[in-house]
Amino acid sequence: MDPIEHHRRRMRHHLRQADRYRSLAFEHRHDRMRHHTFREREHFHRMRAHHHRTQMHSMRRF
Repeated sequence: MDPIEHHRRRMRHHLRQADRYRSLAFEHRHDRMRHHTFREREHFHRMRAHHHRTQMHSMRRF
């Protein structure tokens, strides 16, 4: 199997996982975030996004 097809398949898998998790975690996240200030929430999301980006780069094989 050529690497690009492999990569696409893995990305599809990741997207499916994320979707399932998102539907599960939606209510809980809002409950958990209610007592955070707006600035804290912004900071948290920015850090999460940055972490995810760096993770994706290290995961990339080709």
